[in-house]
Amino acid sequence: FYEDNEQGKRHYYLFANFWVPEERVKETERYQPWAREYNPCTQDYYENYDGESEEVPFLMMTDGDEVDTVMVKKKLVHDIETYFPEEVSFDPWKSAGYEQDLEDAGAEITKFNQTIGYYTSPMNEFEAAVKSGRLHHTDHPILNWNIMNLQSKRDTNGNAKPRKEDVRKKIDGACAAIMAVGRAMQTPDEGLQEDLGSI
Repeated sequence: FYEDNEQGKRHYYLFANFWVPEERVKETERYQPWAREYNPCTQDYYENYDGESEEVPFLMMTDGDEVDTVMVKKKLVHDIETYFPEEVSFDPWKSAGYEQDLEDAGAEITKFNQTIGYYTSPMNEFEAAVKSGRLHHTDHPILNWNIMNLQSKRDTNGNAKPRKEDVRKKIDGACAAIMAVGRAMQTPDEGLQEDLGSI
């Protein structure tokens, strides 16, 4: 969600969800405290999670060695039907099987190609919002980690896109936030978006 303050500066409010396969948690030491400490439920909870509980963990595990896309879609549909976002922006390279379900839930779907042309303005605004304190979230530890890992890759013309220096330093949440900021930049000031937003 976003709002423009009295000085015309836009503030952004992020709410993040993260999924990871159970096998990845076993293999990755960094993930284990988030999965264990903040969500002490049994694996049965994850397996039967209906995607609608408001009490979600910082890191939601899915059974096996790959993310359960059915669970992810259920959560997205629930959020669309609850918060009525203006649109859902997605990476077309990784969105196979999602578009129709989200459109059926009432969302307007927009593609955000992962190119330097799409990313430059949102990346600049995201960096400015972080530095000036206009970016807000619920102190989500994984989102904090993603943003700390984020680097800006610029060409000779000053165009930018996100990058990471190490494959282990994930930036997925930061990239999703930049995409949301980019779409919010296309929306005129309508006050605090309590009923409308961008996912």
